[in-house]
Parts: sequence; C-alpha cells; structure tokens
Amino acid sequence: MRSSGLLRPVFSLGVFAVALTLGSCDTLQQQNDFRIAALAPPSGFTRTDEAGNTLGTADPDDWRIAPIYGPAATTSIDVRPLYPNPTNGSAVTLVINVRTGGVVGGLRVDGYREREGQLPARFTLAFEADARPGLYAITLIPAQEPAFTLGGGLRRIVVYDGQNDVVTYGDLMLQ
Repeated sequence: MRSSGLLRPVFSLGVFAVALTLGSCDTLQQQNDFRIAALAPPSGFTRTDEAGNTLGTADPDDWRIAPIYGPAATTSIDVRPLYPNPTNGSAVTLVINVRTGGVVGGLRVDGYREREGQLPARFTLAFEADARPGLYAITLIPAQEPAFTLGGGLRRIVVYDGQNDVVTYGDLMLQ
C-alpha cells in the first residue's frame, strides 16, 4: 500500500511545531531563571571610572543580557556597565545599544534597596519611552531618591522592557 504524499509534509510540520514549541519553552525557562537572578540580592559590582572603562569585575553576572534579547533574538541588545561605579549618589550612566528590532514599550530602569526582614524597596530611576535601534545613554541620579541611597552599600539595578521582562541587571556601589 502506498501512502499519499500529503502525510509526509503534515508529519514534518508537526515535528517542526513540536521542536519550535520545545525551543520556546527552553527560552521561557531561561528567561524565568534570568529574572530570578536579576531579583536576587546584590552580590558585588563591576568597578568603572568616569569614562566608562572597566577597572575590575567582582560580579561576573553584572550586565548580562536576557535570553530574549541575545544575539540570535529578533531584538538584540548590548550594554556597557554602569559608570562611574562606585558613586556617592551623583549621576551615573548606563549605555544600552538596541542593535536590531525594537523594545516594545521602551525601557525602564529600577533600583532595589534591600531592607532587613522586608521585601526590597523598588525605585524607578529612569524611563526611556522610545527604544528603536540605536544607542541610549541613560543617566541615573541615585541621590534624587534619598530612600534609595540611605545608608550606602550595594544596590541592584534592573532594566525592564515595556512588558515587564528583565533586559539586563547589575549592581551599583553607593559610598
């Protein structure tokens, strides 16, 4: 008995759909793991000077790019570490390069301060509504949020897209 040629393409399409679904599940899991890491307590920081040169990395997780924004993604992003770091609370800059595509809903930069026995306090430090391809030098002035800088120490900085997905994160040392 001969099978019709129609069966093979349908089967191939089914295998392709399952493979695509499994790949997207893997990316979703990686993104979820990335979000969990981003919201963990700060654990070191990338030391930079006023010109943005990296002087030392105590935290290799700082400023990694989320799986959904990696080099193979429709929208790919690069980021330079926050500078200068450490700071006394004055202006620091975070440079984000949207290489391809666009970030739906723009970019929001939040800072988190750990609090003994409580959930971390969250502060929105910047918002960039337009996130098409290009370089974005986002200036943060931590001292404008006194409760954020209170007591100094490490603070977690997290960049979100307009859908509340984590794009990148790193730590800031307040002196």
